[in-house]
Amino acid sequence: MRSIIAVVVAVGCAIVALPAPTASAEDDFVALAVSVGSGRAAGWGTGGSQDQANQLALAHCTAEAGDVCEVVAGTRNGCASVAFDRVSGRFQGGSGPDSTASTSDALAKLGSPNGRIKATHCSS
Repeated sequence: MRSIIAVVVAVGCAIVALPAPTASAEDDFVALAVSVGSGRAAGWGTGGSQDQANQLALAHCTAEAGDVCEVVAGTRNGCASVAFDRVSGRFQGGSGPDSTASTSDALAKLGSPNGRIKATHCSS
């Protein structure tokens, strides 16, 4: 059974309690979300569908970054990575059957000599 993410709201301000996502045996899909404002790779999630993984990644990213986020990478039965170029501020997602392939894909799609991997997560 999947744990429920709890959101606690106090009067005057929102306090969000989000545990780090964990992959379980039935989580075939993975997604990574990035803060649109900062490019920070701030959220990831796994789930039984790509939509479920995307929603978890967005919720985690929004809570962590406090900003608008977008899903930049996702896949089934594999890994997703985010590459970031500090000089230009650009970021790009990639995916593959393992972490080596997903990081290579993200860096190739970014196409920058300044690119660095910010995050990689895999489905179960």
